[in-house]
Amino acid sequence: MTYEALQEMHYLEMVIQGKRFGLTQTKAAIASVISSYVLKPCVEKSPIPVELDPKAFLVLFSKNHLWVKLEKIKG
Repeated sequence: MTYEALQEMHYLEMVIQGKRFGLTQTKAAIASVISSYVLKPCVEKSPIPVELDPKAFLVLFSKNHLWVKLEKIKG
C-alpha cells in the first residue's frame, strides 16, 4: 500500500467522523427546538383518521401528507 493511499484512507475517516458529528449536532438542535413545543395534528390539512399506504414496506407511510402544528409550551 502506498503512502498516498494511506493518506486518502485517513482523510476519508476524518470525513466520516465529521459527518457523524454533524448529524449528531443536527439531531440535538431539533430535539432542543421541539422540546419547547407541542406537536398537534393540523385537522384542516390532514385527513382524520390517517389512511396508511398498503404498498409501503417495513415503514408506515400515509397516503396523504401529515401536517402538524407547533404550539409553544406556556410556562
